[in-house]
Amino acid sequence: MTKRRFGRRVSAVVLVLARVRPQPAVAVAAVAFSTACGGAPSLERTIRRELEALEAQTTLYAKHLPSGREIALRADEPVNTLSIIKIPIMILAYRDAEAGRLDLDERYRVRPEDMRRGSGLIQTFAPGVELTYRDIITQMIITSDNTATDIMIETVGMDRVNELLAELGYAETRLQFRTGDLFRRVWELADPANASLTDREVFERGFPTGPEMADKYFAFEGDANEWLGRTTAREMSRILEQIENGEVASREHCDEMLGILRQQFYDSRLQKPAIKRGGKVYYGSLMDIEKQLAMCAMRPQEMRDVDKTYNKFSHIELCELMQHSGFSQYLSNIGIESKESAIVMQPEFFQNLSKILENTPIDQLKDYMRFHITSKLANHLLGVLRTDARIVNSYRGQHTKEAFQYQRLAKSAQTPAEVQTLVKALRTGRVDWIVL
Repeated sequence: MTKRRFGRRVSAVVLVLARVRPQPAVAVAAVAFSTACGGAPSLERTIRRELEALEAQTTLYAKHLPSGREIALRADEPVNTLSIIKIPIMILAYRDAEAGRLDLDERYRVRPEDMRRGSGLIQTFAPGVELTYRDIITQMIITSDNTATDIMIETVGMDRVNELLAELGYAETRLQFRTGDLFRRVWELADPANASLTDREVFERGFPTGPEMADKYFAFEGDANEWLGRTTAREMSRILEQIENGEVASREHCDEMLGILRQQFYDSRLQKPAIKRGGKVYYGSLMDIEKQLAMCAMRPQEMRDVDKTYNKFSHIELCELMQHSGFSQYLSNIGIESKESAIVMQPEFFQNLSKILENTPIDQLKDYMRFHITSKLANHLLGVLRTDARIVNSYRGQHTKEAFQYQRLAKSAQTPAEVQTLVKALRTGRVDWIVL
């Protein structure tokens, strides 16, 4: 839904939740967007048609705040929150700050046992880093940081989050797990004995892999008892509306929360869930592929272990390990003889890479390669960008994110005129910068 398609711009708060048939909810995304309501019935028919065309079960709630007009499609069905359950945690933290229970500028020292895998940046820092609670809340929201999330759950209390939701009148929205507990449950899928793993042990192990895990993950994500949280499209949209209206905390703090929500790092597109077809699980977006690759890679701490990273492979063994990539031909092309051997730091990564490549549609792999080629080559055109100061200046300040996206797009431009053409395309929304 874009302003080009429906004409007049109007602000709206929308929550879209999707689940792959016939499993329960496995994907959720909350977005604020600008669209138009030339007529609510017509818009509702268009949205319904688009959603029904998806290979997913969906729920949607949209409200135009100035007029109060609504569109609701299965908006009261309980679904998996995934990371949007972090919004009520933020609300309680700010209410505690108002009540004097929490100093947002106080610093928290991150411990080894606080670290969590999955999304977020704090896990990349060395233990001992000291962050303010305001910084932790911000990371919890803008990068969906799981380390930050569990720190805040421990700080404000899971029961108190749910008590607040009940107090505000939300019957379906509840926080059910810490992310660390959820990740431990994933390890229990591989072996019930893993229930005794500590938070640090879960972090150091990452996530279980193997051909048998794909089906287990799929079933796990579809089990309502294993959701990080639950909600409905209507209730979560109402929570966002209450923040907008200054009803869940002071106007000052609600404005601060809105400012954090607007700093999202991952807002370029709704993430596609994994889809099961013909006994295989296909990964649907660039972010899905990145996450799968990250799960296969060794942690920095593991990379310092010489015993783990010194793995000598013969030429034949190396080609078998990397048979999915045509590595044998590559070695031949660069003049590496078959009698030579090589040291492979992460052989398990390449073993799992073969499975990921097998289970990822070719079009998605092409998009993934285009994205990374664009990202790597963008800096070579900075000189071209500087030739038109007006273009560069127009993307400073509030348009910093657009400038970054534009620089990635600009790798194909050779002249200032072509650069201007790309800028115009980006400004008018005619370019999807991720899928080129």
